[in-house]
Amino acid sequence: MSEPSAYKDGYSALPAEDRRRLAGRMFAEKNYVLAAALLESVGEELSALEEGKLRYSRTHMKQGNVRLVNTAAVLPILFHGYRGETVAGVLGVKFGDSAAATVDKLVQVVYQPSFDPEAALSLALDDDQTVLSITAASVSLWRSAYLAWDPDFANSLPAERLPEALAVHQEQMVVRAEDAVELWRKIGAISVDGAEREARALDGLRVAGCFRDGRKHDFNVHMASGGPGVELARLLFEAAWERARLPGSVAALENLFGYLRGSGLPVKVRPGPPRILRIFGRLGWSPDVADGLREVLSAIPADEPLIVDFSNFRSMGTSCHPFLAPLVQRSGPTAWIRSPGADDHLGAMSVSPACIVDTMQGALAHIRTVQR
Repeated sequence: MSEPSAYKDGYSALPAEDRRRLAGRMFAEKNYVLAAALLESVGEELSALEEGKLRYSRTHMKQGNVRLVNTAAVLPILFHGYRGETVAGVLGVKFGDSAAATVDKLVQVVYQPSFDPEAALSLALDDDQTVLSITAASVSLWRSAYLAWDPDFANSLPAERLPEALAVHQEQMVVRAEDAVELWRKIGAISVDGAEREARALDGLRVAGCFRDGRKHDFNVHMASGGPGVELARLLFEAAWERARLPGSVAALENLFGYLRGSGLPVKVRPGPPRILRIFGRLGWSPDVADGLREVLSAIPADEPLIVDFSNFRSMGTSCHPFLAPLVQRSGPTAWIRSPGADDHLGAMSVSPACIVDTMQGALAHIRTVQR
């Protein structure tokens, strides 16, 4: 989004006083390019001092060298800060009282992980029907906001390290009546008495949200804090994990898996044919991980067709390679779905390039071809 017109909608929606204050703040931080784009997009005049500061920056804008990705979308974060309600607004999710005004009961959580895209989960009861909603960003809003705030840093990055254009994934699921009763019972059992305890932590996961289920309680805490907000965050995550079906929702929950189930194995197996082994997120080595991989792989017959799905994989320690070696050595038809995070590992494990594909459709086609 390097053209000034790309910022117009988000910036012009701010009150005039806020627009000028935001632009002034950007000039103070020497973020001249973004400030100019914002001001010029709505026809605001620049002062002589601002004009002078912008001569160099304007030249670079005309050359298309400024790669400020997703700036229009993350303007509220730049102006109001990286708070749960601001993130919810960027995702298009009503937050707190405004969301609760149209339903009988509501609980919601905004998940803000350090290294992955943000997501929001909500459970709402209206007219005896309970609906679980997932809304998730395809890229990290925090990182997009940082790149918008520091265009010099953004310009220093190679194109492959810049985030893709923001997309918002949404899924709504009607919860079965008997399951809904149990969910609301568990939520009602969470005590909201007393203040949330704040924990000192730099990385990890923050959660912000609210209870509007006959009680009124808001929270904004780190997962290390514990307390009612953390309990609700875990409960809604588990409910969504069991029910999500759309690819964007599934990927969003997988991105949160390591923050909420830190000791869990980020692996899923779907029975076939062909059987699909999905390895997602970050796979760190430990004796428990090694034992878990052995158990999972030993249950997959070596001669049957298999798709190894790394499409939502981020990273792993090379010490995990020996435990995945049986997948490379198996006799049955095998296709590997790659991702940027998996490419180096697939090469290091000597996976045949002929077996590596980009999509599930490609994997199925490869299996059919080998079976002929």
